[in-house]
Amino acid sequence: MHSKRGSVTISKVNALKTDLNLLRIKWNEMNLSYTPKFHVLYEHSADLLLEMNGFYDMGEDAIERWHQIRLRHETRIRCLRSLNKQKENQAKYEYATTNPTINKIIEEVKNKSKRKWGSNHVNKKAATSDRKKSARISTCERIKSEIELELRTIMKTTRELLKDDYKNAHAM
Repeated sequence: MHSKRGSVTISKVNALKTDLNLLRIKWNEMNLSYTPKFHVLYEHSADLLLEMNGFYDMGEDAIERWHQIRLRHETRIRCLRSLNKQKENQAKYEYATTNPTINKIIEEVKNKSKRKWGSNHVNKKAATSDRKKSARISTCERIKSEIELELRTIMKTTRELLKDDYKNAHAM
């Protein structure tokens, strides 16, 4: 499900369905109830991922950020008693935040005021990020293989079940 828009493939969707099936089996094994959120996750997330072609970049972070910006602005204009002054201030603020020239200046100031790191810092950061990501992936793969191995030992094949049924029927 960690796919940006436009990068979803059928193999990713199939892998997600396999993982969700393992999750469902473990969920049942732990006798957990099927909450509405679990239902949406298990039944609909793979279809939504395929339909929307990825939704990682549509997370709640951007929405939450805009809520916080809006609250900050409302706090700023709350002390203005006149409704006209509030609207005027709001219009100025919206103009300042949507004007590309002003945004470019703000970005330049941010970049100039940033601490200058050497190229070695960027390489270390990327290496650390890659190391953490590979550790997460290997942990997920290890857990999946443990669950699959556990399921293989618990669940018999259809042929084994038929053999057991035949033996039980003819043992009498």
